[in-house]
Amino acid sequence: MEYAPEVIVNLAQQVTQVFKAALEQRLASSPTTVTLAEVETGMRELLRQMGAQALSLFLSSGTGTPVAEWPCACGGPLHYQRQREATVTSVFGRITYERAYYAGCQCGKGYAPVDGQYGLVPGAVTAGLAALLGLGGIELSFGESRDWLKAFLLFEVAENTIRSETQAMGAVQEERQDAGGRQSQDLGHLQARVRETTPLPARLYGSLDAAKVRIEPRAKKGKKPENIEAWRDMKVGCWYAAEPVPRVQRSTRQLHYPHAVQIVDWYHAADRLKRVAQAAFPAASDRTSWLEQVPADLWAGRVTPVVQACEPLASRCEEARQVASGTPYVPNALHSH
Repeated sequence: MEYAPEVIVNLAQQVTQVFKAALEQRLASSPTTVTLAEVETGMRELLRQMGAQALSLFLSSGTGTPVAEWPCACGGPLHYQRQREATVTSVFGRITYERAYYAGCQCGKGYAPVDGQYGLVPGAVTAGLAALLGLGGIELSFGESRDWLKAFLLFEVAENTIRSETQAMGAVQEERQDAGGRQSQDLGHLQARVRETTPLPARLYGSLDAAKVRIEPRAKKGKKPENIEAWRDMKVGCWYAAEPVPRVQRSTRQLHYPHAVQIVDWYHAADRLKRVAQAAFPAASDRTSWLEQVPADLWAGRVTPVVQACEPLASRCEEARQVASGTPYVPNALHSH
């Protein structure tokens, strides 16, 4: 949504006055130095409380004047009962609002139009907060997500709630994937897509890459039981169209990522250390001794010791020189992709 600049300026002035008054009152009772971080957090908390109050007022005024009857989902009539309170947890924290509530149908179910309009379930979280909780739960453990989200939301959400919303998001995504799989096997759906009039790109590009993922050890097909594999390729594909960009526009229209962190998966990173050892140590015993500690440092995220272990070998081993100098590594296994 866009808002008129004068409206933003007027609201900002009011927020500033309220915040300065609260800050002056605090300093009067406990004189101290105020940091900018404290000012930022204080303003965020003020805006959070304002948002909670505003959302409560918005939902309470959502249906206007109640009507006498409301159609029930079963087809029968619902009758207006009263203005009934409900509580949900939003991105601003827990809020309570009043809305028109209807009941009295033969099916025995009640209904609040505001709840239906905005997908609200009393006692649950709002859709906006559910999306944030799901994203947090995907990226981190549920306990870590709780602490991480608290720093951003300025209120705490229970770990079980984060787990529940993350699992719900996963279930929705799983259903979408299943639906896509069913459509891919549905001849009628595929024929309908062929008949679509959407312009097709003159040229479509495809990219495919892979990373090694650790799995439970299993015997390779047709191999002896002792020859087990503990890694599998995780394939990632992407289809995209391209367009020519005039030279004068390339500086603004082409995106570059100079600050991107280049990473390589554990399988290939560890494999590179084995290549370093093979190139640097002719004797197998020396290779074994060197590989006892360096991969362990890599697994634990201790990058500096890994680099330091390669530096003395740089003068006699090109593989070690590249590791010590930070030269990007392109695994041989990926060249064919």
